[in-house]
Amino acid sequence: GTFNTVTDNIDFVGTNSFPPFSVSLSSLSPSSNVGNLIFVDSVYGNDSSGKLNDFGKPFSTYTAASVSATTNDLIVLRPGTYDEKIILKDGVKIYAYPNVTFVGSYDTIITDDNVGVNAEIYGYMDINATCNSGSTNAIYIQNTGTTLNMECGDIIVTGTSNSRCIFNYSNQEVKIKAKDIN
Repeated sequence: GTFNTVTDNIDFVGTNSFPPFSVSLSSLSPSSNVGNLIFVDSVYGNDSSGKLNDFGKPFSTYTAASVSATTNDLIVLRPGTYDEKIILKDGVKIYAYPNVTFVGSYDTIITDDNVGVNAEIYGYMDINATCNSGSTNAIYIQNTGTTLNMECGDIIVTGTSNSRCIFNYSNQEVKIKAKDIN
């Protein structure tokens, strides 16, 4: 991306596969902590060569990007199918382009892994959790201290009667807004 000094935006040029987008910095005060942009692309990314703040060097998995992420970072998920878990990290935000789908037959797709975190997920992510035996949770918040604000596409769970879209133990604020929850 390039920094536009007139608008205080970081502007990213689009391609046929990725629409252009802009990140506004105007609301940040000079003392604000600005984190890294970490791009993930399940088709064109590479976990070995992925780099922070480099649109042209995305990681291929959320997991690898998350290892590099620290507080105030933004993980940007490009279109594709991701067959992995999202383990939330404290202070790390996630943005998903349209046509991002997380799939799997795991015990859960999104979790705090029983560690209190403050997390945000925005964009167009779809979640398709499948369970052939036992149970699965599309979103599983285990820690009572976790806060989560999430806006996404569809959350769909296919499986046994013990499977759930959301299983929440937190006594903090957990907001989930989805296009469809099934």
